[in-house]
Order: sequence, then structure tokens, then C-alpha cells
Amino acid sequence: RHLLDLVQRLGPGGDVMPHFDPTRSTTTDVVRQAVIPLSCTGDGRGLPYAEIVSDVPTFPEVMVTHCWSNQFANLVAAVVSDALRLPEYGGVAADISARAFGRLRTRLTAQGTLDHRYWICAFCVNQHASICSAFAPEPAQSSPFHAAWDEDRRDS
Repeated sequence: RHLLDLVQRLGPGGDVMPHFDPTRSTTTDVVRQAVIPLSCTGDGRGLPYAEIVSDVPTFPEVMVTHCWSNQFANLVAAVVSDALRLPEYGGVAADISARAFGRLRTRLTAQGTLDHRYWICAFCVNQHASICSAFAPEPAQSSPFHAAWDEDRRDS
């Protein structure tokens, strides 16, 4: 439920990260431009996003690993597809791109998995304590590591 709530808030028609593009925006982009701002607290420290949106702490049923540079919509599609017990996520990814969130919620509710709990570090770890202002020092421009460092500090 909370993952669909978040992705529904992204992009045109949403109230967060209006430039979100499900075919291009990465998990890093969404964490930096949506999750971190949405989980910021008045004292500037912030909390894990999961603590902001969940009323009661619970244990997850599934732990998810992901790639930060992958399209965020693929991460969401994979999680929703798992909850729907589907063998692949292409159809769910298409529904996300089409903003067919009502259809996805209806299917998850019918499956009894709308509130299935997943542990995803991007939401369960306090990103304010782990990645905010945490870029490594800039390597020398002549270093073979500079290009990778420069790319990682930018949004896709």
C-alpha cells in the first residue's frame, strides 16, 4: 500500500517530484528527490520513510534487494508482481507507466496482499543519516575514478 501511495505521488498529476519519468527515473533519483524530502523532520534530522508512513512498526514478510541505478518503476513493479504472485513484472510496469494504480490496488486487495510488508533499504534505513551530504571527496580529475564519482553525484 505505502509503496503504491508513494509512486502515485510522483510525476505529472502527483505532488512530489513532478518530473518523475517511470521509464527513466532511478531509485537514487526518487530517494534523493522524494523520499528524503518527505521524511525530513522539523529538527532537520529526518526519519526512515517507513516510519513516516507506517502507523505501527511490523516485521517484513519479504526482504528486497535492489540496484540504486535501476529504474524505480521496475523496483515497484517487481515488488507488486511478487505480491500478486506473478512470474514477471512487465505487465505491472506497464500499469505503473499508465498510472493505473486503481487497477493494481484492486488486484492486490483481491489477492489479499495489499498490506504485505516488504523491507526495502531505501525506505527502511534513515537516508538522512546515510546518504545526505555523504558524497565521497572528489577524486583528482585525472584519476580513472573521477568520471564514476561525477556520474554518481548527479541525477539520471
